[in-house]
Amino acid sequence: MPYTVSGTDIRGVNTIKRKTSELALKKARELAKRGYYNVQITTPEGRTYHSSEFGDLPRTPVARRRPSQKHPPTPRMSADLSGLLKELQDFGVPEQRSCEIAAELIRVVRAQSLHNWVR
Repeated sequence: MPYTVSGTDIRGVNTIKRKTSELALKKARELAKRGYYNVQITTPEGRTYHSSEFGDLPRTPVARRRPSQKHPPTPRMSADLSGLLKELQDFGVPEQRSCEIAAELIRVVRAQSLHNWVR
């Protein structure tokens, strides 16, 4: 059951629903900033908090997010690949071979990252 945020302006009462207390609080502050008065938040349990009581509003517990099972995390490359290619060529490695080495390095890092992710 959602949190209800309401406030009054010259057109009347505006009521908005939000899923968490944090989102409700953000919307209530936005309404107050726009010039709404009598801004209040009603919890799913029915308790109403007026703007002077927003500090007492219980916060929504943060759910722990599990990593998505669809895609492994993207590996972070510590070395700049363009720098690596330049260094290989500076040592006399032909450009074609430098690209092959870089591609193999990327493949190995991704495989290692996937292996660590599956564990």
